[in-house]
Amino acid sequence: MKKDSIDTKINDFFSVRIDKEVAILRFRENMLLPLIDSINRDRLINHIDKLSREPSIKVILMLHNPYKTGYKDYFNFYRNLTVQEADRNILYMLGNVVNRLILNIVKSDKFFIHAGSGETISMILNIGLACDYRIVGEDTLFHNPYIDLGVLPKGGGPFFLLHKLGRSKAYEMLLFRKTLSAREALKLGILDKIVPNPGLEEAALKAAHRFGQIPSRTLSGIKKLVNYSIQDLEDYLKTENQEIWKISEGYLRNHYNQLDGKFKAIEI
Repeated sequence: MKKDSIDTKINDFFSVRIDKEVAILRFRENMLLPLIDSINRDRLINHIDKLSREPSIKVILMLHNPYKTGYKDYFNFYRNLTVQEADRNILYMLGNVVNRLILNIVKSDKFFIHAGSGETISMILNIGLACDYRIVGEDTLFHNPYIDLGVLPKGGGPFFLLHKLGRSKAYEMLLFRKTLSAREALKLGILDKIVPNPGLEEAALKAAHRFGQIPSRTLSGIKKLVNYSIQDLEDYLKTENQEIWKISEGYLRNHYNQLDGKFKAIEI
């Protein structure tokens, strides 16, 4: 570790380390279940806000735990929901906090880099699409579990994919691709770089420092101009929530277990 680096453990969900002009936001757990907890949610949003206001920080590197992708948790999250008001509120809360996270990333003056590997759910890919640069390990495999569940993806996926791929490719990705390899994602243009897994963090940090050498005003100004075409993202995310809630409530009614009034957790 460099002498001018500072390690700060926030909680079991994530930690922050400052390395010169780069803030490394490392997730120790997958983002699905921890974000439901109000303490985790507020701490994460507050720390991103603080880092966005820190003049010495130019780049925020988000590192995901490759062994905590949340694929199994995603299925069990839906399968264990009931039609009770409390569980519906959990679904609403998750949608709102993901909206806040994505809007914070897009609106921030800081340059966001997303890095991860392993089996990854669509929600994590969508958060990555909100970032300004994406780098993954060569074994990365993106899953679309919402297709098997009959629900909708959260995180602005249709919005970002439409802008990056066009209507036809976006439909293909969202409706027919249950899995997507890192190579396929790179070819489509939704990733920027693939590296060997053992060197992912080193490569991501190197890229972060490369962007960090650009003057702050130039870096933030270019980001604003590049993101100009997605000014209506906030309205989209509100509509996305409404459609997810509508379809998810139908899912709850149709898949409600007759025996105990609960969904059975599945092993994946």
